[in-house]
Amino acid sequence: TYNLTKTIEELKKLNADVIVLQEVGANGSTKGTCKITDSQSSKIPQLLGMNAAYHDRLLILSKHTISQKKGKKFQDQDSSPTKRVYEKATIKTADAEFIIYTTHTARFDIDVRQKQIQELRDVTKKEMLPTIVAGDFNECSNVPVDLFKDGFISGVGAFGATFISAML
Repeated sequence: TYNLTKTIEELKKLNADVIVLQEVGANGSTKGTCKITDSQSSKIPQLLGMNAAYHDRLLILSKHTISQKKGKKFQDQDSSPTKRVYEKATIKTADAEFIIYTTHTARFDIDVRQKQIQELRDVTKKEMLPTIVAGDFNECSNVPVDLFKDGFISGVGAFGATFISAML
């Protein structure tokens, strides 16, 4: 079940400088048995005291300044009514500037999902600043890691999310 208080408690324990979330509602949700009336996209950053970039259920949170925000729909989509997107935020700290992307790729169509992952890799490879890619790739295989292998390092963050970071 959905429990915003518990979610915020767990996220605070991380004491992370940057957090990326998927499935974040802008105007509440009635998914499954979950009845949410709060705008999670504004409530979560407020409760965590973090800056935010939000695009179509993707939320990037940062303790630091977010200087640019941009969300984009993937070119390839499956037959689901849910359109898959990725989001980009440029984050500035006192000492550095970097880019973070997050996504939630297609769930059931393997070919579309792999094209989305490839598109995101192609986009991120062009960045001139250090870049972190995070999200729910809906992929149990090493496909995301393999596609990002050249010039990136990868790992698993909190809650099992895959993250891939450009070598600095």
